[in-house]
Amino acid sequence: MKNYKLFSRLGIALFIVFIVSVLTVSIRGIPGTPTSETVNESQWGDEGPFELSPERGRFALTLSLIENQSVEFTHSIVQFSTPDLGYKNGKFVSLFAPLLSFLIVPGYLLGRLFGYGQVGAYAIIALFALFNTLLIRSITIRMGANPVAASIGAALFLFGTPAFAYASSLYQHHVSLFLILVSLWLLVGNRSWLRLFFVWLAIGLGLPLDYPNIIMMMPLAIVAALETIKIVTSNDKIVVQIRLLAGLAVVGVVAPLVFFFWYNNAAYGSPLTLLSSLKQVKALNPDGTLIEDAQSDRAAGIVTSTAENRVATAFFQSRNFLRGFSILTVSRDRGLLYFAPVMLFGIVGVIILYKQKNPHVPLMVAILGANMVLYSMWGDPAGGWAFGGRYLIPTFAMLSIWIGAALSYLRRNIPFLIVFLFVSFYSIAVNTLGAISSNRNPPQSEILALEQASGKPELYSWDRNAQFVNAGKLKAFVYNDIGYKYMSSWDYYQYVTIFIAVILCFHFAFLYTRGNKKTHL
Repeated sequence: MKNYKLFSRLGIALFIVFIVSVLTVSIRGIPGTPTSETVNESQWGDEGPFELSPERGRFALTLSLIENQSVEFTHSIVQFSTPDLGYKNGKFVSLFAPLLSFLIVPGYLLGRLFGYGQVGAYAIIALFALFNTLLIRSITIRMGANPVAASIGAALFLFGTPAFAYASSLYQHHVSLFLILVSLWLLVGNRSWLRLFFVWLAIGLGLPLDYPNIIMMMPLAIVAALETIKIVTSNDKIVVQIRLLAGLAVVGVVAPLVFFFWYNNAAYGSPLTLLSSLKQVKALNPDGTLIEDAQSDRAAGIVTSTAENRVATAFFQSRNFLRGFSILTVSRDRGLLYFAPVMLFGIVGVIILYKQKNPHVPLMVAILGANMVLYSMWGDPAGGWAFGGRYLIPTFAMLSIWIGAALSYLRRNIPFLIVFLFVSFYSIAVNTLGAISSNRNPPQSEILALEQASGKPELYSWDRNAQFVNAGKLKAFVYNDIGYKYMSSWDYYQYVTIFIAVILCFHFAFLYTRGNKKTHL
């Protein structure tokens, strides 16, 4: 038993080293620390780490907090943030939920000590990606899966889906997923008062991180709320008990809501003001001031608040569902089928778990369903310019857990393992392209206009990223800092991909030859 525990701990340690190693060579960035005075320089922009407005908008608030101790933007930060820039009560403010900008402050400050402030900020996202990988592994084991199979499923979540590209850049998706997974992990175990308190805390933190989290975490909130009611059958009587202590756990949402209301009041002048009520600035004078125009706000580069409210309410429409679902699943520019087909094996796993009457399957299916339905009805399911289906990262996590179950049950099925292995290699190769290069892939709907503007054919799937790699346009910090001296960009890509594939092959070999024959599945 002692040898087994020692071997198990060693395996976990080596797995963590593997994940950290790959994330380290994949994080995007360049040497240096951007400040409000230098952040508009070309090396930080489109061809640098802040290539898209979601990254710029969130980092802009971080800079403002650190340098000015304010949520109001100065002129230089205003220029950096456009076009995702808010305007309220004569102030320029962020158009993004604030929590992520606060979370990356420690990473920026620590990195700044060594001259790598931007990389330090991005490393916070990679840290959450590591946490998510370990949580997926732990939840999979709690569901009764073989630990090696759980490790394979967790690694494929991170390196075989677009989650890889968003672990190396500045987006909220991995932090949102962390809140979902830690809540699921707590609910899969013993549901004590303290565990329920932290579930409610995570749910509360979801709102200031990204508004749609409230919908995606609704299944978790319902399960946590139902813990306040206990139905006992005794002597042909049904007794309904109210668990007061479990009900009091809901106070976990208080602190996040206080932060949310404080920020709204500081930035927008009212604790109840939401982002959809802000004016969005689309254009500015060269000095960062508003264009004065007596005729209309829109002519001055402003989308009025009324127009913004119409857009916000129109963003969720049931008639969008079929189109949105097809974009997220089978389209060449964002579809799961093209970017992460290995996730489809998760369907096998959930069927196995359902047949085994696993009590946690309904909750996980509900989380996946909430994610799919929400963004299928979303006005822009493609997610703007992006790599793969970034909105499906919670779905990838659930499917990865089920992959662990499928591998545990079918680990001796050679035809299944061969097909699974080759599809895994494809998924890893595709998503490594995105992780070390760029998220700047246009949606298919914009291709015609883009081709007219550029005068040349434009790619819009992962082949665009292959084009970036061939052209030497890597954004991985390790490559940009030292790697370029010793190898080509294509060699760097191959080394990262092969390393991931080889480590997974070792996992597969161990699972097949020495995996415990006994399993709960």
